[in-house]
Amino acid sequence: MASSIERKFRGGQPMRFTGVWCAVSLLFFGVIGAHAQAIGQGGGASFNNGIQGGTPGVPPAGSNVVTVQGVVAGNPVSSASIPYPVGAIVNAPVGTQANAITTTSITGVVGRTSFLCGVQITGLGATGASTVTFTIGGLAGGTFTYYITVPAGVTTPIAPLLLTFNPPLQANATNVNIQLTLGAFGAGNTVQNIQAWGYTL
Repeated sequence: MASSIERKFRGGQPMRFTGVWCAVSLLFFGVIGAHAQAIGQGGGASFNNGIQGGTPGVPPAGSNVVTVQGVVAGNPVSSASIPYPVGAIVNAPVGTQANAITTTSITGVVGRTSFLCGVQITGLGATGASTVTFTIGGLAGGTFTYYITVPAGVTTPIAPLLLTFNPPLQANATNVNIQLTLGAFGAGNTVQNIQAWGYTL
C-alpha cells in the first residue's frame, strides 16, 4: 500500500491522507464492530428507540413498568368485577313450582344490606287464561307489584318478564330479605319460574 493517497479537489491543491489517518479510521470502525457484536449477543445497550436490550420478558433496571391485573376466578369481588361493588357477596336465587305460589329471595345477612339487580319470570300456561301478581317485598320505599298474563294452553310459554334495576333496589334495613313472590299460574300448569340476581354489602 502506498504511504499516502492524493486526491484532487476542484480549484484546490492536492490533499494528502497519510498513514496516520488510515490508522485512526481502522481503530474507529473496529470499536463500532465490537459494540455491534456485543449487542447481537444480548449485552450492552442498543439504539432501538433508546430501549435497553436484555433478557426477553424481564424489564431493564430503571424501567417504568405498569402492571395491569385482570380478574382471577375465585378471587373476592374487586373493582374490576362490574357491576358488583367491592366487598359484595353475590346471590343468584331461583324458585320453581308447578301451579303453586313460587318464592325466592336475596337473603339478608347480619350487618349487611341486600340489593336486587334483576329478576326474570318464565313459565308455561295453564288450562285457562288468567292474570297473576308478582311482588318484590322488603324494599326501602315499599313493595313493587307486577302483573303476569298466563295464556290458555299448558304448553304455551308465557311472555317472559325481565326486570333490571340500575341502581339496584335496596332492602329497607340490614339483615332483611328482599322477598320475591309469584302467584300460582292455575290448573294444568307444569312450570313457573323466578330467577333473580343481586348481592349483600
